[in-house]
Amino acid sequence: MILQNLARAIREQNYYAVFLEFVIVIAGVVIGFQVTAWNEDRVDRAEEREIIARLRVEFREIVATGEDYIAQKAHHQQVLEQWIIAAEDPEPLDYDRLRTLVLAAFERDYPERALELSEDRPGQIFTAPLGGNRMPEPSIVFQQLVASGELSLIRSNRLRDALSRRDVQRTQSVSQIERNLAAAHFSMGQSFLQAAFQSGTDNPKQTLTEAMTAPDFSPGLRTYAGLQSFNNMWYANVHEETMEVLEILEREGTE
Repeated sequence: MILQNLARAIREQNYYAVFLEFVIVIAGVVIGFQVTAWNEDRVDRAEEREIIARLRVEFREIVATGEDYIAQKAHHQQVLEQWIIAAEDPEPLDYDRLRTLVLAAFERDYPERALELSEDRPGQIFTAPLGGNRMPEPSIVFQQLVASGELSLIRSNRLRDALSRRDVQRTQSVSQIERNLAAAHFSMGQSFLQAAFQSGTDNPKQTLTEAMTAPDFSPGLRTYAGLQSFNNMWYANVHEETMEVLEILEREGTE
């Protein structure tokens, strides 16, 4: 219809009508582009809200898990320090004395675990203060956003930067923790950690007592405790970045 009117106006040399038809065409195109842009922006904002909601749920879980782990590792570190003092004082450290030390520490902070230890195999008394090492958790949502190229949907520069910093810190921390774990096994293979694997012998109490009285046991224990302290520090560094991300995410939900 517009083209027919335009052709008729040109034939009739009605330039005002020609101009008017051009304005109508251009306005229609501009409005069409603008509507499309509005629709795309509306879709992007909906996707952004969904992404932030997913990140918020994920980081709440990571923070909660991290706080529990940090508390447990702080407790283990305290027990290791008490163990070092007991191993280095003049009174010989045997299995029964270690058992009393470990159970007292767990009864104070983790009574249910203390009850399990009191009824468990003797080797558990030896390994309980060592705990396990957990790597800082990755953000699966962040990794998916990077892989799909959808990270740009998040408009907040502060949030994107915080997510990226946390990912870099996690990569560095995992590398350092793995290096420390390798060093622990290398430097104390015979003197300390291997004793834990000897607890399955016919007489585990005697085996562990003999291991603790070995000359190189106490230095190995001290070295292990030091490496664990460094691992805890690296994990805590990632946890701080994680809490910063969550703080921004919680605020994003109210803005």
